[in-house]
Amino acid sequence: MLSSVEFANNGALTHIGNWAFYNCHELTELAIPEGVTEIGHAAFYGCTYLTELTLPSSVQKIAENAFALCSKLKAMHIKAAVPPTIQAKTFFDVNRQIPVYIPTASTEAYENDPFWREFNIQSENEAPAAVDNIQSPNNNSQKLLHNGQLLIIRNGKTYSMMGQEMQ
Repeated sequence: MLSSVEFANNGALTHIGNWAFYNCHELTELAIPEGVTEIGHAAFYGCTYLTELTLPSSVQKIAENAFALCSKLKAMHIKAAVPPTIQAKTFFDVNRQIPVYIPTASTEAYENDPFWREFNIQSENEAPAAVDNIQSPNNNSQKLLHNGQLLIIRNGKTYSMMGQEMQ
């Protein structure tokens, strides 16, 4: 089962095709790289455990049902100054109360968009910056929020929430 996706960040990828990651239930975090301008129909449909989504400044269009049934999504970080074109069902069954962090200067544009305005639009200035040194009571580990990603520091090594050692 596919639990993570790491795209090359060289700008070569411009389009994520229809149904590309359909029903990848184990996928929990997703950062689309710069250069991607379009996300196809149902590209991430049914990624039911996706909790964190980051979209690049280059994204212009997200097709219908692209993130449908991603019901555990807890936050979105959108770097695009101009709201990407979406449709009524692009985020079908995604809680509209989750924070959607956008560039500060773009607040009015997102709030005036007929579909984006349904979400809890937040300026990137309101995004949590970092949480340092949260000591776990049961073991000798610390948790750190860095760039929207929760990291665990244990015995001098850093791990993602998926348990993968970070370099």
